[in-house]
Amino acid sequence: MPNFFIKNSQIKDDRIEIIGELSKHLRDSLRIKKGERIVCIDEEKNKYNVIITYVGKEMITGTIIEKSSHIKTHDVTINLVQAIPKGPKFDYIIQKSTELGVSAITPVISERCVVRPEKEQAQAKLLRWRRIALEAAQQSNRRDVPEIKTPVTFTEFLSLYENPPPLNPLPQGEGRLEGIPSIPPPLMGGGEGEGDQRGFSGDKGDLNILLWEGEKEQGIKDMLNKAGEVKSIVIVIGPEGGFS
Repeated sequence: MPNFFIKNSQIKDDRIEIIGELSKHLRDSLRIKKGERIVCIDEEKNKYNVIITYVGKEMITGTIIEKSSHIKTHDVTINLVQAIPKGPKFDYIIQKSTELGVSAITPVISERCVVRPEKEQAQAKLLRWRRIALEAAQQSNRRDVPEIKTPVTFTEFLSLYENPPPLNPLPQGEGRLEGIPSIPPPLMGGGEGEGDQRGFSGDKGDLNILLWEGEKEQGIKDMLNKAGEVKSIVIVIGPEGGFS
């Protein structure tokens, strides 16, 4: 059974009230019945085993039979900055990155990106990507959902940092974006489309990597070995053809 994400306000003492899209999904898609068990995750990432006690058109309720408090989700925070590829590839990237434990994904529009969504189209895509991340998190039994940020250009991405440094050319074996801080982990409980998720505040990342097809001297494993113990990683991946 997958994990289902709820807001703290839906917990009423030893009872959980499920409403909205999740209620509809449980009732109409999964055909949930009274007496069945589900697992819910709240905004603090606490886990609840729940027995369904009522299934209605507007609400599903259940009794909490067990609660396990949140334990740190990941030893390492991984933030993916990904240029948007053409076709449905980005959907797949979000799905698999979520299953692998990525904390946040920033869609980037670079010079060689074929996909350049207009404002309304971008908003629709953003909602779709967040839904894919949510469903992937549920299916992979995560206690959190990665934050899918608003698409930005690569220049905008860099400008969101104070005094962003120039990119060091990778043929010299640097392989890193020095000075770019870690993107903060996702904020749980925010509704779809709430606010502009362009903020990149936070401490400097322990390891910041720009992948480049021309690098010959070192790979990711080499950089991880050299970096030693890290708590946050930012990985930047360009489009087909690479960054210009």
